Amino acid sequence: MEFKHFIGFLIFLGTATMAFWLLIFLVLFIPYWITLSILDQTNPDLAAKLAGFKDKVVDKVSSSK
Repeated sequence: MEFKHFIGFLIFLGTATMAFWLLIFLVLFIPYWITLSILDQTNPDLAAKLAGFKDKVVDKVSSSK
């Protein structure tokens, strides 16, 4: 009976740990995603620069000349 309790505890611990890291990921990613989507609507060049898309910024600068 002891081994079944230990396995149950390990399953609970694994599930709780995965849920914790998923929660941390969502708390950090969702505001970033919302901020970049708002910036993309208002200022696409700044959003591309913050997101790290160098080609998009270079294309817009070269096409405006």
